[in-house]
Amino acid sequence: MDHVLLSDDQRAETLNSGRGPADNRNGWALAYLAKAEAVSRPRRGQYVITDPGRTLLAQHPTEV
Repeated sequence: MDHVLLSDDQRAETLNSGRGPADNRNGWALAYLAKAEAVSRPRRGQYVITDPGRTLLAQHPTEV
């Protein structure tokens, strides 16, 4: 299921790293959320929202 609603052109676009811009932004967002302890990373490729992350999401649902 596609939750991001990217066009075919957007999906085809790549950065110098070979990653797509959406993947790149997603990676940075997860890194910052992990640093803020809003998510934890129990294993590679898996993120889990923490209790502080749930609070943050409840307080700022559109910004997060």
